[in-house]
Amino acid sequence: MRDLDAIDIKIINLLLEQYRSADEIQKIMQLEGKPLSARTIAHRIKQLQDEGVITKTIRFNHHDVGYGRGLLLVKTVNQAASDSVKEYLGTNEHVYELSTGSGGFDIVASYYIREMGSRNIFVRSIRNFSGVEKLETIDLEISNQVGLASTHFGKLRRGVLFDGR
Repeated sequence: MRDLDAIDIKIINLLLEQYRSADEIQKIMQLEGKPLSARTIAHRIKQLQDEGVITKTIRFNHHDVGYGRGLLLVKTVNQAASDSVKEYLGTNEHVYELSTGSGGFDIVASYYIREMGSRNIFVRSIRNFSGVEKLETIDLEISNQVGLASTHFGKLRRGVLFDGR
């Protein structure tokens, strides 16, 4: 696999920021003093896809349709309890990403939720789960559409590449 250059990294970052087309990316790059044609950018995107560096994905614009986003941190008493909680969370309609935690927590779950009442029911169902020793939640974004104040701790940009410049 070839090394990524600064232009590849910029294209990947713009794709991660939800710029969809080569035309959109070309306009941003032109404003930043990197005049490339949309055709060249489309060719680079295709090349990155062919090499397996990037894949096509669909993003859920959760905020636009009234969903908030949060993290659930869970500490369990033993491995069996951890496996049970992971199995439950893995099938839960609100959870979109499930990871093994480190430090004080065994499990980290990312979730979307439409209203605070549903969030509270969801959290309570985990808190009452057998073997859960400790549970914490972090509300990353709460939608204004459900009548709550917006709480933004900044956008998580998982997987964004930085070239150190």
